Amino acid sequence: MDFTGGSEVQIDYASNRPTVESVKEALGAVGIKEITARPIGANSFIFETKEMDPATAPAFHQKLFETLQAKSPEIVLTKGEPHIIGPSIGAELRSKAIFAIIAVILGILLLIAYAFRNVSQELSSWKYGLAVVLCLVHDVMVPVGFASLTQLSVDSLFVVAILAVLALSVNDTIVVFDRVRENSRLKKATETFGEVVGKSLKQTVVRSLNTSIANLLAIAALYFLGPEATRPFALVLGVGLIFGTYSSVFLASPFLVEIEKKQRGKAHRN
Repeated sequence: MDFTGGSEVQIDYASNRPTVESVKEALGAVGIKEITARPIGANSFIFETKEMDPATAPAFHQKLFETLQAKSPEIVLTKGEPHIIGPSIGAELRSKAIFAIIAVILGILLLIAYAFRNVSQELSSWKYGLAVVLCLVHDVMVPVGFASLTQLSVDSLFVVAILAVLALSVNDTIVVFDRVRENSRLKKATETFGEVVGKSLKQTVVRSLNTSIANLLAIAALYFLGPEATRPFALVLGVGLIFGTYSSVFLASPFLVEIEKKQRGKAHRN
């Protein structure tokens, strides 16, 4: 809704929250059909609609509340303050979110290309950045796909989770690549680039796993002990962290070796 425009309101039941199907049936009977009912907590619903005129939104939300109250007259209901986003604001938020993610990825590419300049003769510095960016694309797609499959709410907090996943993932990858940089300077004449990367990975994999486990413990505490509103954020962050750690170990290093092989093969042909 943050990116398409619409309205959102939370309605709390004192007890015995009805099923989603029965609520939709009651709303459909009075002509309210284009609405999403999302259970939250033990006895609450969040109702979301598509683009809505702010002038007609108060009357719509009042009709929604009265319909639910009539369906469950024995249960005390309370209605939170509606949250309304116009289509122009939604479009602006969407474009800013896309720009933020692209800007972060490009910034990381440029920073790594600068930091790894003159690392080794085998590989240009910007190709280290390319390997990181390939992994970051993977690290974005996995939590986005997870949110789509599980029908999680995709809002501004979701974008924050994605940016946090990028930060955590690139940190793990840079730890490995920095070790590659040090080992490349000290490598023996008989060692191949692939062997250097493999040795670097062995030296850093335990550190990466320990760091990720420590982060997961903090995220688990936020998910199980934190407020309901932050649970989707914690869930997306946890999934992204798990697969970000996986990509740092099993994707970034092999990408680097494959890029070096292709560069070496091209040099031999020339």
